[in-house]
Amino acid sequence: MSSKKLFYAGQFRRAIWLADESGRFRAEKYFTSSQPRDRAKLQSLIEKHCDERHGIRNKQKFRHEEDGIFVFKSFQDRLFCFEEQDRLYITHGLRKKQDALLRKDLEIAFRLRRHHQAG
Repeated sequence: MSSKKLFYAGQFRRAIWLADESGRFRAEKYFTSSQPRDRAKLQSLIEKHCDERHGIRNKQKFRHEEDGIFVFKSFQDRLFCFEEQDRLYITHGLRKKQDALLRKDLEIAFRLRRHHQAG
């Protein structure tokens, strides 16, 4: 089973769902289980980021959190990701329920990036 699935091929980047250690595509599952309106907003952000040379510059929509981990933000929805060259690997998603981002949510992204880079 593959550990990656292409989500969107843009002009400057490719967005890829990344599987966790057990082969689950957490971000894709979160995305597909979201309400259609929320899913459309997230998809629009990802496509815009992939189709623009410098990506999204609006920190309210796409923000660097720590050590190369970024987050797409749409209202309470979050999709965590990291970039390698022209690829955007989307690790997992969540519905934010409090103001501060929890450390454990960043740790999931770090762990999945390490797993990807080791494999």
